[in-house]
This record gives sequence, structure tokens and C-alpha cells, in this order.
Amino acid sequence: MQIKLIYFAVYAELLGKRQETIVLEKEISVGALFERLCQGLPNQEALLQHTVFAVNEEYVESSHILKDQDEVVFIPPVSGG
Repeated sequence: MQIKLIYFAVYAELLGKRQETIVLEKEISVGALFERLCQGLPNQEALLQHTVFAVNEEYVESSHILKDQDEVVFIPPVSGG
């Protein structure tokens, strides 16, 4: 199944790209995919705790199971005032 990934802000910097399409062999949750993609990045655990996920322009929980042709956005932690 094909999944389109879009990276904003810190994720685009850390991963060195703004978007990509990946092929997955089996179903996976958006949270598990995020963990897989961020393996080895600094502060991975903190990023996971504070990242918001959107699939097909709707916010979802990390347990949301992805389907073929989904578009996934990782929304990074935001700071400011």
C-alpha cells in the first residue's frame, strides 16, 4: 500500500525532505509509522509525545490504522506565545 507523507518544520529539517511516498507491506498505525521513520533522531521520545497526526486532512489518534493512498501529516510541537 502507498502512503504519502508530508513533513513540516522540524521534521522537514531532521529528515531532509518535505514529502515522500512510501510503500508499506502491511497495515500499520500512524504512531508506529512515525516511530519507525524517526528512529535514531534526537529527542525521538519527546517528539512522539508532542506530535499531532493528521490523515487525509483530519486529526487522528496515534492508533489510527493507515490505508492505501492515505496522506499523512506529522504536526510538530509548537511553542510561542
